[in-house]
Amino acid sequence: MVDFASLAADVAARVRRRGPACGTTRVTAIDGQSGAGKTSFAVSLAEALDAPLLQLERLYPGWHGLAQTPPLVRDLLARLAVGERGTAPTWDWDNKCQGAGISVLPTTDLVIEGVGSGAKMLRPFL
Repeated sequence: MVDFASLAADVAARVRRRGPACGTTRVTAIDGQSGAGKTSFAVSLAEALDAPLLQLERLYPGWHGLAQTPPLVRDLLARLAVGERGTAPTWDWDNKCQGAGISVLPTTDLVIEGVGSGAKMLRPFL
């Protein structure tokens, strides 16, 4: 079994040595296949960094919305990069429609977790 807390502490130390690429925010993306342990690791890393966690599962617009999600995240990160509040629509899985939305303030560190979080269009911010 993976010791996510220990692994997260090691990764957090490496993250802290990096400069920010999204304005004043260091963004760390946790991407991978379904069932790989992304969420467990991302929760531990966000705790180790004392950082907010943006879970892309909250943004995917339905079961077939994966391709639509990176542009939503790119727009959110672009706003953070200029010191503004980043926003994105959420998906209401129970009612199968757009939800209330999320808001992310500029911060020192931000962890993004989910399939697509390492998409090419997001890499300039990572």
